[in-house]
Amino acid sequence: MPIVALETLDSHELMPDHVDPTRFTVVGASDFVLGNVTQLLVDPDRGEVVYFVVNTRLSSYRDGRGEERLLPVAWTTLLPMRRQVRVPRISRYSFRMLPLFDPQAI
Repeated sequence: MPIVALETLDSHELMPDHVDPTRFTVVGASDFVLGNVTQLLVDPDRGEVVYFVVNTRLSSYRDGRGEERLLPVAWTTLLPMRRQVRVPRISRYSFRMLPLFDPQAI
């Protein structure tokens, strides 16, 4: 089965002890705001979230606002008390190299 949005799966949900990072701010290297998490993409065969969809509408970028990019969950650290997803090894330049999210592809 391909990767799908968590919200489309009736048989899957986050574990009760896991935080839902939807709407968390995504912060990269040097505290650069990359955007906000809008969706969680799941690999149903593995039963885990593998990508965050990050919308750049509220980012610190001057251009390209409103794009949605795929961010691998394995690269991130959640800070629930700050409502942040930290990606310390991603600069604002390398983030722009991540693939654009295409909802038709899932």
